[in-house]
Amino acid sequence: MNKIRHANFNKHQTTFDTQGLPNGLYWCRLAGDGITQSAKMVIAR
Repeated sequence: MNKIRHANFNKHQTTFDTQGLPNGLYWCRLAGDGITQSAKMVIAR
């Protein structure tokens, strides 16, 4: 029998200080409670 895991997905927000970083493509990885998710971030000034 397969176990179904229900997760409570909520929206969260944070501020990321890019001062001192050059323009470019960066990867953000968020991890918690056995779940990992990655996203691309573009810094263009």
